[in-house]
Parts: sequence; C-alpha cells; structure tokens
Amino acid sequence: MKMSDLDRIVHLAGINLNEELGYKDLQKAYDQVYDYVGTMGDSALEYLYTHAPTFDAAMDKYDGDFDAMAKNASQQELQTYIDELEATRYELELNSQ
Repeated sequence: MKMSDLDRIVHLAGINLNEELGYKDLQKAYDQVYDYVGTMGDSALEYLYTHAPTFDAAMDKYDGDFDAMAKNASQQELQTYIDELEATRYELELNSQ
C-alpha cells in the first residue's frame, strides 16, 4: 500500500494523530507566538488577540490559565485554539521578515 504525502509527513514527523491534545500542545502553540513579542513588541500580542478570536475568548474566560482551558475544552475546541495560534504564528513570521 502506497502512503499518501500527508501520511508520509505525519509518519516522518513522528506525529500520532490518535493522541489527544492537551495543555502541553496549547502551551507550545502559544509560546511559539509569544516568541515574536521579543522582536515585534506588543504589536505581536495585539495581532494575536485580533486574529485568534476563539483563543482570545477562552483566555478571557479562564484568566489565561492554559491548564483550565485545556481541561474544559473539547478536542475540537482545543484544535481550534491551536489552529488559530499556528496561523497567527505563521503570519507573524511573514510580517517579521
């Protein structure tokens, strides 16, 4: 059976698609965005809060407590938070060059 390109990437990256998302995944995604604060200042945070609305609402609801966010979110909600953070990180990367 031939692997699809996506299957090959997932396999080579060592990603387990059956593994549930949690606190560490959320924290890692946020940290990758927050790294841009050092070079871009508060504008990186402002960009995050305007371009990741679902994540921002959860941050407000749980007072920035990533553990509470992860424990109280469904897997779909966690994936949305992480997707928003990853998209924001990508945009910040492009804007910082």
